[in-house]
Amino acid sequence: MHSCLCKVKGKGEIVKEIEDTFLKYYVLVINNGKELSTKDVYENYKQNKMAKIDIDKILLLDDEMFYKSLRNDLESVAIFLEPSINEIKNDVLKISDVTKIIVSGSGPTVLAFDKSYDKLLNIQKELSNKYEYIKIYKML
Repeated sequence: MHSCLCKVKGKGEIVKEIEDTFLKYYVLVINNGKELSTKDVYENYKQNKMAKIDIDKILLLDDEMFYKSLRNDLESVAIFLEPSINEIKNDVLKISDVTKIIVSGSGPTVLAFDKSYDKLLNIQKELSNKYEYIKIYKML
């Protein structure tokens, strides 16, 4: 057992500990209560031509570039099927710029990452009456 962030290979038998600089971030989790079927997202997903992610190279990035490099291939499909997801992202960015804002998995939850708890708290306060679920977590 490891009590830190790890990169795992093979069937889980190759474990390499990763520096915890990535853990200095907070994440604001926002969900507007709309339903979005994972099945529908995957049925509408077409493999795109994005370059494959080289996890070894990403882990060499500083923490800010690590978060900025995050992407979700399903995001565009999720937004196509549920346009209100884009509204969440725009609402966040109207209040304050964050390090990265991205759709979680097949949606509709949106994640906003930043080092500043106060910045995310301000966003949370501004949007708490609009969205059903909005909460800040510390990366562990």
